Amino acid sequence: MMYGRGKSATTSNVVTSKAGRERFCIADDVLKLAGDAIAIEKHYSQAAGAPTPLDIEWAKDGRGGAIYIVQAPRDSRPAARLRLSKPMRSRRAALRW
Repeated sequence: MMYGRGKSATTSNVVTSKAGRERFCIADDVLKLAGDAIAIEKHYSQAAGAPTPLDIEWAKDGRGGAIYIVQAPRDSRPAARLRLSKPMRSRRAALRW
């Protein structure tokens, strides 16, 4: 899928070769985003005095390709509040609510 150009342009589907479809296209972006996410979680965990999982939301600019952290609220899902310091018998047991 490609972005259109101009004020009234829309997106369009473009035929892509098999090699093009199998090529990783955001590897560097993913590594930068992962590093940023680790830094953000480290900051908030240090401020809280305990590990603090976050639900980090991000967006990628379609024109320039820049990545923006949109928000990073504390992850409030029940699975995020599990105490990971205790040994887990199994992953399935750890995810039961």
